[in-house]
Amino acid sequence: MKIILLLVATLFITSCATKLTPTLFTTDEHMVVNYNSRGCFHRSSNTLVFHENNVTIYESMNQWNQKIAQSKMGTLMLSEKDKERLNKLFSYYDGKLHEGCTTVDNIEIKRYRKEELISSKNIVDASCGQYGKDNELGFPELISRVRKQK
Repeated sequence: MKIILLLVATLFITSCATKLTPTLFTTDEHMVVNYNSRGCFHRSSNTLVFHENNVTIYESMNQWNQKIAQSKMGTLMLSEKDKERLNKLFSYYDGKLHEGCTTVDNIEIKRYRKEELISSKNIVDASCGQYGKDNELGFPELISRVRKQK
C-alpha cells in the first residue's frame, strides 16, 4: 500500500512540474515559440510552431517594437535526431542562464494540448551559451535550414 501511495505521489508531483521537456513531441500537443534575437549586427524575430514531426517557421516584420507583418518561411520535417537535440535545447533553457553576451535572445514558449494553453514560459538568454553546441538544435539552425530550402 505504501508503495502505491508513493507511486501516486511521485506521478502527481511529476505532472505538476513546469519544465518544458521531455514530452515535446506528443501527438495531441503543439508548441509556439516566439524567438527574438538582437545583437551588435543583427535583429530578427521569428515564430516557430512545433508539431509532432515538423516545425513551421514564420518571419516577423517589426517596426518600433510592434509586429506589423508575418510571413511563412516554410516547414521542416524533424528527424528523431532533431527531436533529441531540440529536447536538449529545452532542457538547457530550463536551467540557469548566465549573462555577459551582447546578443540577447528573448524567447516566449507556449505549449498547447489541442487548443488549450497548458504552459507558458518567458526566457531572456544573454549568455551566448547555446551557440555552437552540436548536441542541441538551436532556433537559428532551424531558421537557416528553412532559408536554404528556398
